[in-house]
Amino acid sequence: PVLGNEISPESFINELVNEQLLILSPLDDDDDYIIKLGYQRFGDTLRATSLINSCSGENHFNTTELGRKISLLKKEEHGIIEAIASILPENTTIEITDPRLGLSPDLSYSFFIQSLPWRSSKSIDYGIEEHILGALKTHNLWQTVFETLFKLFLVPNHYLNAENWFHEFQWHQDQPSRDTYLSIALTESYDHKGAIWLLIEAISKIDDTNWPQDSYRLASTALLWCCSATDRRVRDEATRCLTLLFIQYPFLCNHSVNKFNGCNDDYILESLILSIYTACLLCNGNSDEFATSLNNFIKNTQESNNILIREHALLMKQLLHDRGVDKDRISSNFIHNSLPYKWPVQSDIHSFLSLDGLPPNMKLYGDSLG
Repeated sequence: PVLGNEISPESFINELVNEQLLILSPLDDDDDYIIKLGYQRFGDTLRATSLINSCSGENHFNTTELGRKISLLKKEEHGIIEAIASILPENTTIEITDPRLGLSPDLSYSFFIQSLPWRSSKSIDYGIEEHILGALKTHNLWQTVFETLFKLFLVPNHYLNAENWFHEFQWHQDQPSRDTYLSIALTESYDHKGAIWLLIEAISKIDDTNWPQDSYRLASTALLWCCSATDRRVRDEATRCLTLLFIQYPFLCNHSVNKFNGCNDDYILESLILSIYTACLLCNGNSDEFATSLNNFIKNTQESNNILIREHALLMKQLLHDRGVDKDRISSNFIHNSLPYKWPVQSDIHSFLSLDGLPPNMKLYGDSLG
């Protein structure tokens, strides 16, 4: 046999899909898929190119005619529409979501998202934002959008990689929305062995990787966004991998500190300082690199009330001092918390105690504490 008992059929199929040797195209029903081998996509691409060329004139592209030809395709030929979604923007700057093509929004945005990993980075620029936002608002598609963006995290010089559009988009989201949608997407990708699971697996074996230098930099940002997950498994695994990345490439510590300067997510900041501190513990050299990172981190977070952030930073400062780094090189202690101007009194809590259905053990004063 080609495969031994140590590899399950499901794992083998998943690997074929991850390597794009097997292509699963969902039909309208979420439970039904068209399964194609990689070479069949080449045939779809040839047919898509032929359809696009047949609608191209010298100085004009007949979008309506292409829409008519697309409408004649059967469900089994949806792979051709996927290929059109990839090729059309590169040849004409027209997206598959263009209403003149006559596709329903649900269908057109689905094809648009599926096309993104197949497109050249040159065909993707700032103009694509409105289409991604449209896909996020399309019924039952937002998780597919996130998973597709996860697949593009490590692509250097790509408009949608971890440090470009995705980073800016998440940075300006309000925290409740980010916690809800991003956390669910990260957990789903991890549980179903999607792009996030693959990223963690790859960094876990970082000595076996041979990526472009930019991809390791992008991985540090991607992992820090993974650290925002409310799922402890994803957060812990991402923190562990971030540590491995910092051990291998200590200069990424300062890059990550600067990239997340002003971050309002304590999960991310906790993981960042823990990873830097652990990497520093495990590395005998590069004290100067770690000292610069710590100095900038303390300056950026000196008003934080989070005890984990403060304590790990101060422990690392002492560690670097023990290794011969002058304490004056690193910013002084965090700002001391100021005491409240007025302490609460019992009358301040009456409105809370009068709430309907309040559990009796919420009365945390007086005889209740005995």
